[in-house]
Amino acid sequence: MRMILFSCLLLGLGIAPREATAVPMPDGKAHTLALKGGNFVIDGENVRIVAGEMHMPRVVPEFWDHRIKQAKAMGLNAISLYVMWNQIEPQEGRFNFEGFNDVRRVVKLCQANGMWVILRPGPYVCAEFEFGGLPAWLIPKCSATRPMPQVKLEYGGRYIQKLAEQLADLQIHRGGPILMVQVDNEHRAIDDYMKALTKIFREAGFDGQLFTCDPGLKTFDPEEGIPGVLRGVNGVVNDQKLYERVKYLAGKQGHPVYNAENYTAWFSHWGMKINRRPVSSELHNAKWLLDRNINYCYYMFFGGTTFGFQNMDATITSYDYDAPVDEAGRVTPKYKALREYFIQALKQNPPPIPPDPAVMEIAPFQLTRQCALLDTLPAPVASPDVQTMEALGQAYGFVLYRKRFDQGIKGVLDVSKARDYVMVMVNGQPVGRAYSKYGRETFKIPLDRSGPATLDILVYNLGRSRATAYETKGLAANPTLDGKPLTGWALFPLPAEPPSGLPQVKAAHNGPAFYRGTFTLDKTAETFLDMRNWGYGVVWVNGHNLGRYWDVGASRSLYLPSPWQRKGGNEIVILELKDNPPKALSVAGTTTLIEEPPLPFPEDLKPKK
Repeated sequence: MRMILFSCLLLGLGIAPREATAVPMPDGKAHTLALKGGNFVIDGENVRIVAGEMHMPRVVPEFWDHRIKQAKAMGLNAISLYVMWNQIEPQEGRFNFEGFNDVRRVVKLCQANGMWVILRPGPYVCAEFEFGGLPAWLIPKCSATRPMPQVKLEYGGRYIQKLAEQLADLQIHRGGPILMVQVDNEHRAIDDYMKALTKIFREAGFDGQLFTCDPGLKTFDPEEGIPGVLRGVNGVVNDQKLYERVKYLAGKQGHPVYNAENYTAWFSHWGMKINRRPVSSELHNAKWLLDRNINYCYYMFFGGTTFGFQNMDATITSYDYDAPVDEAGRVTPKYKALREYFIQALKQNPPPIPPDPAVMEIAPFQLTRQCALLDTLPAPVASPDVQTMEALGQAYGFVLYRKRFDQGIKGVLDVSKARDYVMVMVNGQPVGRAYSKYGRETFKIPLDRSGPATLDILVYNLGRSRATAYETKGLAANPTLDGKPLTGWALFPLPAEPPSGLPQVKAAHNGPAFYRGTFTLDKTAETFLDMRNWGYGVVWVNGHNLGRYWDVGASRSLYLPSPWQRKGGNEIVILELKDNPPKALSVAGTTTLIEEPPLPFPEDLKPKK
């Protein structure tokens, strides 16, 4: 009966069943790929690509196979993978292809599950990921005469070469599942940079099908292009004018139309509602795309979680994206509707849906105040002037800037060159906070303290947002007091790595502080930590950084994956950044993401110059 009712819904939308098409799948043998007649052609067969995007750092590796099987069971035939350069090469010249970065393993899992792979290695990817996936150590290498595109070519070439050493043999023409490889992302022009980068990809060993992608393409010139490179687009859905322009280029070159990012919703920002898109809209979009012979990718098929400090600027920790598979790995009504659509409209026969992961609640447990953040400072770096986080060789976290005033301090402190969130303390006590979205006036803080005084300026990096040389974090210039620059600083890099060996300090303190607790589990399962008792900060469980929480909402929970739990005792550490301790020092586990009405910032969310 349910299938009959769903068939009626499809007919009501004007979606008629289509004839089944033979679809070649990766089987470990070499296959030919051609772009001809507006289609992807594999071994002489026209193949419609309907892919799903997932990101390795946003799902624990233990679940990669499960997510791929879910994509297969939904009726998709490819997995689209952004690869984050900053995860692969976190320090210059030091490459890591293990754990979250084991890209070869995830590609092989796709092949084992009969799924093609669309590889998107950047160097820049966006993805609302910290600095668009670029490593922070690139920033000090940039200058007016050495802009970011040139730096990306110089250092990105080495990264692409290392990636090719892992994956080049897994391209379709060599017996692997990699159907095509994207060159950079959203560069918005086919210029000398893109042409040089394309050459780097080919010389590194990515000698199969390459493609580019841009959003909107407002300056789209249908005569532009790189020979042999497919020009894809992000976000074609229901944009007939854009579709016609892309189709024109495809027709001239015989290329298929490929939409790399057919959005299932949108990312969400702090202080805003969580974005969602209804199932009915998703079905209409699917019909629109398939009626026009558009190959496309669901962005996201599985969004997951931006763990640690990898959010891009104002983006929340959850990257659920209202995707067909939710943050905890469960299929949603959107998933089931699309699966039924593919069965009916494309006459598919996908495998059964894998069981959803188990979820659980955790009874409330207590934490105790461990110590103030100021009690955990490392050895200082003496400097006449402040330095940015990048100049200190640090990528993420905090920097504390300290200056002593023997005769007291009085005047208006200006910290307008701080990026991003600033906490100002005098003699260890908070006296002001500043953030551009609170209003630019918050960066001017009146001070009046007699006698010896210690000024501490704690700057929190909330994530870089653009691929430019200007995304430095910390203090970009000396603060001023009544207009006069302050010099003579002690600098304390605080990357906020998994906290261990925290001192036990019981003295009263109202500034940023660590809290610690333990909880006992008799089983492990997916859960969301309820952070509604807490204000603003970071959570670690068993040494794993779950990400940021913030009471401005709308998301008020943090996903805790089961592989990071232990049967028996578990340790939680919270760095709370608000002035006063929470009224209730407790946390509980729930089965769903917690959403409450957001508290909008007075300023808009666009970066201020």
